[in-house]
Amino acid sequence: MKCEVELKNGKTIHVQGFDFIEHLDIVGNEMKQFKSEDLEKLELIDSVNYTIIGSSIAKVKGEQILFIHFK
Repeated sequence: MKCEVELKNGKTIHVQGFDFIEHLDIVGNEMKQFKSEDLEKLELIDSVNYTIIGSSIAKVKGEQILFIHFK
């Protein structure tokens, strides 16, 4: 599965072989992971850095993300 992150500046980040998205929980200070079956629970927060992991890795700040979709 390929993850595409559409940014507010019009650019797109592609991550092939999607495994999961992770970020540091701002409340509990622990890493949270979201696999494809958990993505409906993912909330985009402006001040949070999201790491999209697959065959490549991308880090994106929440405030830059317009939307995330999969192919």
